[in-house]
Amino acid sequence: MIVTILSRLRHPCILEVVEPIEETRNEIIFATEHVVGSLATSITESSNPNHHLDEVETQKGLLQLARGLEFLHSSSRIHTNLTPESVVINAKGDWKLGGVGFVTNLSENRWALADDEDGLPQQLQRNLNYMDPVYVFRHKVESANDMYSLGVLLYAIFHNGATPYNTHGNISTLRSYADRLSERIHSHKWSELPTDVQNMLDNLISLNDEQRYTASAFQSLPFFNSILVSVLKFMERDNFTARPRQEKVQFLRGLHKMLPRFSAVLQRRKLLPNLLEMMSDKALLPYILPNVFTIAKNLSALEFGQSILPRLKPLFLIKDPPQNQMLLLNQTDLFMSKTQPSVFRKDIMPLFYSVFEQESVAVQENALQKLPNLISMLEFSHVKDVLLPKLAALFTKTKTLSVKVRSLVCFHAMISVLDKGTIGDTLVPVLGRVKTREPSVMIASLTVYEAFASKLDIDVQATAVIPRLWVMSMCPALNEAQFARFMHVIRELGEKVERERLVQLHDLQNLRKQEQEYVNETIPEEVERNGKSIDSTAGAFGFEALVGHTNAASSNTGAMETLLTPEQSLPGLLESMSVGQGATPTKPRPSVLSTNTIKSGSARIPRVTGLKPSATPIPEPTSSGLFEAMTAAPERSVGMPLHMQSTHNSSGTNTPTHAPPGWQGGLLQPKSNALTPKHAAPPSKSAWADFDPLLLSTEDVRTAANACDEDGDTPLFFCEEVTPAKLLVEQFHADATLKNGDGITVSVIEKRTELADYLYGMTGEEQLPRTKLLALVGESDSDAEEEQKFKEIENSESSDDKTNAQPKERTDVLVPKLESIMQDAQANGTDPTEKLHQVVSESIMRHIREDYQQGSEQKTA
Repeated sequence: MIVTILSRLRHPCILEVVEPIEETRNEIIFATEHVVGSLATSITESSNPNHHLDEVETQKGLLQLARGLEFLHSSSRIHTNLTPESVVINAKGDWKLGGVGFVTNLSENRWALADDEDGLPQQLQRNLNYMDPVYVFRHKVESANDMYSLGVLLYAIFHNGATPYNTHGNISTLRSYADRLSERIHSHKWSELPTDVQNMLDNLISLNDEQRYTASAFQSLPFFNSILVSVLKFMERDNFTARPRQEKVQFLRGLHKMLPRFSAVLQRRKLLPNLLEMMSDKALLPYILPNVFTIAKNLSALEFGQSILPRLKPLFLIKDPPQNQMLLLNQTDLFMSKTQPSVFRKDIMPLFYSVFEQESVAVQENALQKLPNLISMLEFSHVKDVLLPKLAALFTKTKTLSVKVRSLVCFHAMISVLDKGTIGDTLVPVLGRVKTREPSVMIASLTVYEAFASKLDIDVQATAVIPRLWVMSMCPALNEAQFARFMHVIRELGEKVERERLVQLHDLQNLRKQEQEYVNETIPEEVERNGKSIDSTAGAFGFEALVGHTNAASSNTGAMETLLTPEQSLPGLLESMSVGQGATPTKPRPSVLSTNTIKSGSARIPRVTGLKPSATPIPEPTSSGLFEAMTAAPERSVGMPLHMQSTHNSSGTNTPTHAPPGWQGGLLQPKSNALTPKHAAPPSKSAWADFDPLLLSTEDVRTAANACDEDGDTPLFFCEEVTPAKLLVEQFHADATLKNGDGITVSVIEKRTELADYLYGMTGEEQLPRTKLLALVGESDSDAEEEQKFKEIENSESSDDKTNAQPKERTDVLVPKLESIMQDAQANGTDPTEKLHQVVSESIMRHIREDYQQGSEQKTA
């Protein structure tokens, strides 16, 4: 029944049923509009500020109740149960009639107190304290019954819920009080009540039912004649919606001036909900928002976040009219004070990003003016990933000078938050694309450059910032003071770059020095102890792979130490390949067996002697290249190297021949007794002294590797270690079967066991005993003159060797190169074999060439 009655009674001042769900004999279930409490709670908990009723709110509430009663009475119905419990208050603070279970139709004229309520629970029975005695005792059903109840309700509001009398549900007690109503209502607080309230109580709480105010007359009483009450009545939904737009605008403009006259509670409970409801009309937003923000200043952060912010968020994206976003931007300080930083980033910053896409320049300038003060609330990731790209896009696309300048101010404010990577990757390129040459933009850009330069590396400053500043300083629109400012910043940055770069170079030099000292101290010891020339951790590459040997089994996995003995370390290898070592002049070979040794560190490394150099000194190579340095004439002669040309006779021995005519201008001058190889190598422009694998072709290398001196000895005759011999044979195609001027091959000469075995495998000729070999070449052990010359030269060499540090120097030069190649290969994931082969081959042949040159110079001297 209750649901049915509420469903039929549609009025703004009567509780609205949203959905009737279920009504049975045992229970009633239905959904109504949202309510926050009843009037009973508000009048009994006056100490609670959230429930306290001020005079204006009371006036407005009583008017709403009177309007509800007027609606019932006009439809020939009376409520008969008007109590504080039957009056509910919704979220907007409106008072609404509820408790309609006892609504009576006046046309029936039925009094139903005893019949209807005897079987109901106490909480569902009507309260005799609010019932009209005329209705109870005279059984008179009329609209005046509700006005009596309204009078008692008015008394309870001003007395914190107390009624003039308390019947405790007893009709007899009500009868006793009915005769003394005037006495009961004049309480000790009577004198404190407003006069208008006293007059209403005297009229309504009386047995003279015919003199009581009607619901319509009640609304016109002087008590309700207040401008504040009129404002609240104007804001009611039905009334406000029916007004023309001009009146609405005029009202909202005047409301802003009236707000201070309303209490903070009334603003929050009555005005704010109505204003938020009006915001559905976007055209009125410029007039509604100022009132909303005035009320919001008195709200807590929690209330602001729950009631206002959700209604404002959709407005942030509305660009038309522009005044909306302008008003919202003007409340930035309010947003900052009412929200947490995380909420501000998530909910408020979209307003600024929407403004960046706004076409209104005034709105953009307003947003950019507010933005620098917000940086402190934004974390690094938000500034980097969201704000900076959007602001950079605005800065790039805008053609408005003021917007560009304010954007630069915002960039300046961000520098304290951004890191150098973001500045270098995003901000520097953005500023570099500025085409505007207005002095204001130039100076603002200069300020930004000056601010973030301290965060950038000096290479970025030197290559991106300073050159850009120079270009900007040449802007013809700059005045003298502005140009001087540019020069001052450029000088400061230049000096800073200079200082820091010098420090870097100094540190780098010290580091290299320490590394070199470490290499000098540790590498030779490692070489002596293990025969290793490079760290085994740098890469497992064997020596054969290092020099380009094609053995697949050792090209990539064979370690160098597996091929070299301690005596065959890289310093020993380089020195054993040297011809005419150091500054010591070479002598004619006294015997095919003669050798001498030098000291390199603690190891004794064999030295090969006996190669007679040319008397003509070899000049130092110039930048044009090795072969160019060997030719004096502009046009180089092409032919067989002088003093190395030979013919091969039928007996297999090499015999000297003269140089072919026309071959002139080389470093090595022809001699009358010059020898040529007898294995008929084709003419070549190469010579032993300019043997360089990087410049020579395959045929050039083969010719040089088999060239011989005036005694007919090829480079193999001077090898005392197996490793260089392998290098000459396998890499440079040296022929081990060639015979020298004495008619013997290299394999029959007395050698170390490993070398002798290797050469025997190449020629099949066994090594001859010393006595047979001397007899074969016509020499004897008692040749005192030759032996004396040999000893003199040996002594001279030994004396020079004490100060000769060439082998170690060459090793110190080569080893860092090899280590660098290995490290680069590991870092890049490439195969270093070819590069290592190239570097070692070049080094070995360069040392041979240098030694030969030194020996020639010594000989000439």
